[in-house]
Amino acid sequence: MMENNYNPNPDPYLNLTIEGYVLKHRVGEGKIGYVYKAERSPNDIVACKVIPEGNLKNGWQKEVEKVQQLNGVPGVIEYKTHGASLD
Repeated sequence: MMENNYNPNPDPYLNLTIEGYVLKHRVGEGKIGYVYKAERSPNDIVACKVIPEGNLKNGWQKEVEKVQQLNGVPGVIEYKTHGASLD
């Protein structure tokens, strides 16, 4: 029996490359964006938050500041970078 892989609403961010990281699959979502497992190599895997253009006004700067404050806390989070693209 053939499996039906048709998805009427494909995820536009899957396999997108950001800063050298390829978005592999969505692992969650919040009020303003989506979180993806992303990898640059098998030993360099990160969580990447993507905020759609329509949500850029919803306080993402405060979220970045909070994440930066946690940088260096063992086992919690490592902040790498942020940026914007309207492409």
